[in-house]
Amino acid sequence: MKKAILFILFMTLQTVIYAQERQYIPFLEEGKVWVYFYHGLCDDPYKYLIVRGDTEFDGKNYKKIIDWETSRCVCLMREEGSKVYCMQDGNEYLLYDFGLNVGDTFETPNGNATVIAVKDIMVGSRSHRVLDVRDNENNAYSNWWIEGVGGRNYLTNSILSSDDDYTFLQCTIDGYPLFTRYNVWALPVFFAQERQYVPFVEEGKSWYCGYDHPYDIFSPSAADPAGEGIDYIFTMQGDTQINDKTYKKVYCQCKEYYRDDEFHYYCAVREEDYRVYLVKNGATEEKLIYDFSSPGELVTATFDGHEYVRDGGIRFYRYLPGQLAYDISINNDGVVDFSNYYCGKWIEGVGAPGYPFDIYFDGDIMFEKGVFVRTVMKDGEYVYNHEWSAKSSIPSGPTSIDNHLRIDNSSKVSPLYDLQGRQLKSLPNKGVYIQNGKKVVVK
Repeated sequence: MKKAILFILFMTLQTVIYAQERQYIPFLEEGKVWVYFYHGLCDDPYKYLIVRGDTEFDGKNYKKIIDWETSRCVCLMREEGSKVYCMQDGNEYLLYDFGLNVGDTFETPNGNATVIAVKDIMVGSRSHRVLDVRDNENNAYSNWWIEGVGGRNYLTNSILSSDDDYTFLQCTIDGYPLFTRYNVWALPVFFAQERQYVPFVEEGKSWYCGYDHPYDIFSPSAADPAGEGIDYIFTMQGDTQINDKTYKKVYCQCKEYYRDDEFHYYCAVREEDYRVYLVKNGATEEKLIYDFSSPGELVTATFDGHEYVRDGGIRFYRYLPGQLAYDISINNDGVVDFSNYYCGKWIEGVGAPGYPFDIYFDGDIMFEKGVFVRTVMKDGEYVYNHEWSAKSSIPSGPTSIDNHLRIDNSSKVSPLYDLQGRQLKSLPNKGVYIQNGKKVVVK
């Protein structure tokens, strides 16, 4: 009996401590802005809704939700505890209840819904309570309710229907993004407690890259499935010690730049706590090049003298299980705009799809031409294929790499490729070729 009482007291104390530590994030804050993309025909597809001003209606105090473009009041809203009410055309309805728990039902103007999961997500310095709310008639489709932000649909709808015309882009307060669409897209990963990190630094990994060839035609190959041309190959081979730290050596082959077919030492990289550090050829000082830590959060850091903000990450359907992609933005005097891709996208295990082993800012261009990653291979299998992104809208992607995208290891004689990624018809008498994703030298 004593043990049972002590257990109850312990659990009660834990609940009180949690309640004291966690602070509810209000939904209605003066100056808060929601940004949406409108999919219909119009001159400006972006919709900005702002909390601006107060009013009283039927003895209750409301906040005004203003359309930034027209200065028109879209609706009135009020907040009581964890409940958010919306007033439109003289009718009030409960829009959100962020205090619901798993199994609770919620009545919406479009029908009933049920909460099937609840989780706290850290984004920046704020802990948002996120609810996975499913329409009772379409239980397979999630509509995330994010405390302080709302759902991923238009502001005045709590359940997303298939014919919605708006897509949530971001919610900001005082110019700082509280939540972006990338954070929303990453939520399934965190609700599934999935963190299958794909490391960047691995022995034998190769990056097959090229620049834009608008008028050239290339034959598709394993290294270049789209037939866009391979101009650069980066590969990780061997270790080196710099300032008592162990790095992987990166070599680059680029016939146009180096004027030969050899692999030339390019840089050294190491990985620690999901962060990748680079030492350029001829230097000893390391620089942070990628930060893949803290998925789901906005990460601010200094990158080669530039301050940037990295978003929370998303997972495309055709990526490897758990592999996340991040967008970053320069922090311009406190304004973060993820629609301006100064540095492109970072992908776990891949780096930047352009300039994977360089710090690219302010117009610096590697080899004086653009560098775009076609594929990344490790042990004959794909870590990345840039065509996967183009297929991200497919609703039921694979849980591993597609079989038809693998180098064939089933036969005794696997396909042979030259350093440009072109398949060879026979074994060369002399030179360098690639088999099973590995470089082979014939003397």
